[in-house]
Amino acid sequence: MNAFMQVAEVWKPRAEKMALYSGAYGQHAEFGEVSEKTEFALGEGLPGSVWSSNKPQVWDSLEEGNFLRLPAARRAGLEAGVGIPIAAGGRAEPSAVVVLLCGNRASTGGCIERWDLDPETEDLVHAGGYYGNLEKFAAMSPRMRFPRGHGLPGVTLERGIPSIEADTRHSGSFVRAEVARESGIEAGMGIPIYRDGKVAHVVVLLSSASTPLARAFEVWVPSHSDTLKLDQSFYAAGLEAFADASRNTIAKVGKGLAGRAFRTELPHVLNGLSNPPFVRHQAAEAAGLSVGIGIPVSDGKRIIAVVLLLS
Repeated sequence: MNAFMQVAEVWKPRAEKMALYSGAYGQHAEFGEVSEKTEFALGEGLPGSVWSSNKPQVWDSLEEGNFLRLPAARRAGLEAGVGIPIAAGGRAEPSAVVVLLCGNRASTGGCIERWDLDPETEDLVHAGGYYGNLEKFAAMSPRMRFPRGHGLPGVTLERGIPSIEADTRHSGSFVRAEVARESGIEAGMGIPIYRDGKVAHVVVLLSSASTPLARAFEVWVPSHSDTLKLDQSFYAAGLEAFADASRNTIAKVGKGLAGRAFRTELPHVLNGLSNPPFVRHQAAEAAGLSVGIGIPVSDGKRIIAVVLLLS
């Protein structure tokens, strides 16, 4: 996997613990073996903390949190992570937790942020972030607020579905464009997290050209009763042929990564894109893509979109 995001996992409640549902560990085989044997009680570790709070959590340092796999994380060089709650079937409590773990901050650039809705002003306020070695981005972001419709967080809040900014460096709508250019940030995605029928949080993923969080971001939305269509996308340099193959692709509900996440209402990590069940497996193999993460987004009643992160 690429340098900024080193590990992707999905944790799912089983009885009174959270167990590993799927994951991709790249070169960190030992960490993967530890993870397969680990379970989390409510409030325990990053998955258990997200399960308990039903809020996204960004842990800027695994050393400072209740990270149960810390010795293995140290050996793997994993330093930070984000946990995202996934709701399904109209339930209020999470049915799964997506965990993304990042590598050494000294050598990686990229951002993972959580923005919370201020109920009094209806603005989004900074509630945590991890910025790798992007010190200027890290210094300015906590001081910012995003009204509805302003910046990537505010646009995501206004639209209510995942939103992609395909060129943060030259976008008039990306408020931090100047710092993005200086920092090498080239693209971003906002993912809304709903509570009580409205967006309560926005998770923002910002990817740099040197150490991309993912080489491709996609948002798939329902088009008919049994299909999904590609609504938004970003493809890094070198993925032009894959982008061409993706534009006219229709995802059938229950088939492929997007269709499976939509049907089951559960996130999935697919470790290997060069063969079915990934629908575009030939294009993915040619592009050197090997890992996919499918994240369903619910408004509390139904799945309104599926996010794909491809590396």
